[in-house]
Amino acid sequence: MTGRKWIVNKNKAERIKSLLLTKGGKEEKVNSSYEIWRIKLKDATFTYYSTKTLYSTPTKSETPEVIYAWEEINGIAGSLFVPLKRNFAIGLDETNKGEVFGPLFLIGVFIPKNLFPFLEEILSTIDTKKSHNFSYWQEIYKKILFYKDAGLTFIGKKISPQLIDKYKINYLMDRGYLTILKKLIKERDLTDLRITIDDYGIGKRLKIFLSDLAKRKTEVIIKKNADEKYLEVKTASLIAKFFKEKFFYQIKNNPEYQIENLTVGSGNLGDEETIEWLKKWYEKYKELPWFVRKSYLPVQKILGIKEKIKKISSP
Repeated sequence: MTGRKWIVNKNKAERIKSLLLTKGGKEEKVNSSYEIWRIKLKDATFTYYSTKTLYSTPTKSETPEVIYAWEEINGIAGSLFVPLKRNFAIGLDETNKGEVFGPLFLIGVFIPKNLFPFLEEILSTIDTKKSHNFSYWQEIYKKILFYKDAGLTFIGKKISPQLIDKYKINYLMDRGYLTILKKLIKERDLTDLRITIDDYGIGKRLKIFLSDLAKRKTEVIIKKNADEKYLEVKTASLIAKFFKEKFFYQIKNNPEYQIENLTVGSGNLGDEETIEWLKKWYEKYKELPWFVRKSYLPVQKILGIKEKIKKISSP
């Protein structure tokens, strides 16, 4: 069982603190300047931070007192995500945009409203910014897919490194999301649907398409960091994350792509192992594998290309 996370103001935090103490919780000493209070209740610890985040560690024994406390806190804190007023939602997000290796993964997910509470329980404490092993992301993916028979569905699109080297990435994303959206909205009641997309700098063609949907009474939301506030985008983000991690897991564990005890690393250009791998590989083979994005400046330097590659904004 996973832990729980809520965003609550100071007044609500005081109500929750009183609730936990009433239930037999014991106040403990805080561990850092970011912690306002810590309370131990049975086998779980509740910590309230100066960021207004309240976090509960998991209850390994599914202790009833802890689970009941979670339910009461839900009532006080409310949902971590923006409530869904329609009966269905579509969320769109991507991953592997800035890395030097591999495809860009786009995901669009369709979720009925009745699944929101179950998905929030799974996803609310997950931080996609932290590093985890592949099995961690695989387990989350399995938990999401459990609801496939209940109406959750998703469509993914991989954009190859070769296309990323040729075209501007925002154009490729616009085109990819258009394809995904057209499939997801097919035969749907547009008046009973919310579509939310993370704003990466959406182009004219996709904006026109979304504007047309809005005119047809679809609720359309375009927000930066939408995965932090909209459950449908968070779900799309985590599915995309799984496919990215699967790709890197396969490449890193393939002996064919290891050289002098180096793996490809994280693919981030700030990763010393990634840069060192690129240099060593090119020194030995005088070319780079198919999954390397050769238009990225550090790669161009390794290849000895002095002129910046001009990418196409559209065909």
